[in-house]
Amino acid sequence: MPVLPSVLVVGLVIVVALWAAVLAAGIRTDRLKATTLLSINMWVVTLVGSALSVVRRVDAGGLATTLLMVGTGVVLFLLSVSVVGGRKAGLKGGWILFITCGLTALEVYYLLRHPSGTSSSIPEVLALAFLPGFVFQIRNSGASREYLLRLAARVSTFVVYTSVIIGVIAPTLAYSQGFSDHRRLDIGPITMRLGGLTPHPNLLSITALMCIVLVLALKMRGRWLSALVGVAAIGLAESRSAAVTLAVVLIVVWVCKGRNLLLRSTIALPLSVFLVASSSALEDSDAAASLTSDISTNGRFRVWDLVIQTFTANPLDGWGPLAFQTESGSPFLSAGLLHAHNQVLQGIAEAGLFGGILTVALLLALVWIGLRHMREPVYPAMVVVFLLSVPTEPFLTLHLYGLNYAVLPAFIMLAVMMSADAQSDDPAPDPVVEGVESRKLPGAWEASDSRHLLGLGKLREDANNRTSAT
Repeated sequence: MPVLPSVLVVGLVIVVALWAAVLAAGIRTDRLKATTLLSINMWVVTLVGSALSVVRRVDAGGLATTLLMVGTGVVLFLLSVSVVGGRKAGLKGGWILFITCGLTALEVYYLLRHPSGTSSSIPEVLALAFLPGFVFQIRNSGASREYLLRLAARVSTFVVYTSVIIGVIAPTLAYSQGFSDHRRLDIGPITMRLGGLTPHPNLLSITALMCIVLVLALKMRGRWLSALVGVAAIGLAESRSAAVTLAVVLIVVWVCKGRNLLLRSTIALPLSVFLVASSSALEDSDAAASLTSDISTNGRFRVWDLVIQTFTANPLDGWGPLAFQTESGSPFLSAGLLHAHNQVLQGIAEAGLFGGILTVALLLALVWIGLRHMREPVYPAMVVVFLLSVPTEPFLTLHLYGLNYAVLPAFIMLAVMMSADAQSDDPAPDPVVEGVESRKLPGAWEASDSRHLLGLGKLREDANNRTSAT
């Protein structure tokens, strides 16, 4: 039986006591501003995750542990209040909630089967509640579409601006030697990739992509400056995959906003495939020099091969949420990586066949939202960012490091995609995102077209003239 540190026990008792107090108080919907609670929670995740990135970069281990435990307790408490007092009639997204709850249940099951390292990984174990908790909080917040999108835009803009500013005024914090990624092309004295408020340049690049998409789609004040800063962040982070993703996003927006959808798609599809394939070929050529066997070209290929081999040997078995922790003793440790570098393979490594199935179902559910809202560019654009990230990053695996900055991009993505089915502040019959014009689908008839086609428009005009004459 593992012995928990006393500080962790006290923290857990406080969280449970607060949750019980909220339950006993009988909070009702009319007394709880669920939208404000959602906003507070997203900013808590942003600030704590960012602070942890900077603190760990300067090797302040004690402060990092305190921030981690306090932040985890606050987030869990806010999620608990949302469960108790959230609105009865929330957004759509029941399938997303069902899938995320299923994934968490599987993770818990396999954690019980492989409990090694649990006592030293309490933050990661508690973080299993984040994914379904965030989905539930967003779904039951009752927030409007514009509220969710603007919240996501403000958070991502804050991270991008602050990261670039830190890179200018405090380069030691932003370009720490803790990063294993040296720049391929040095910029004067800058020889490392920009991380800023994030623990890794790739996470900064993903956040910058979200920032660019959201500020331009919402036509926010200062959007061109924000987009320029986002592009600068991607350049300083030297993320080729993010640059390719941005190009594909622009192509997708061009397709969605114009007429002749079939023609534009025919032109855009091969161009997008070429861009993605070219990026992959460049990465493979860089890794070619590190060939060590017929199995791998770099660490990612090694861990992919290990996950596939383990899966084929026993498809139903998984190693739980701590599969890549040293104490787990899993076969994936020989790759020397912290995760599977692929969302679907991460699900398989942790929860076997059923984990892979539920992970694919969650990906498809989010993609389907983008397909249903093709005429509102923010959604297909975010789907592109999402789909080009998950092949190399476990984007939706939120428990890997506990309350780490890596939790935030998934929180933002869930808020944006689930906002598609939220009510709009716009009273128009067919609400769209503020700042995005509603346009008639090519070849579709409006009601006025049908009336004039049948001559009803002329009859109504005659009747109005007779009434005026009388």
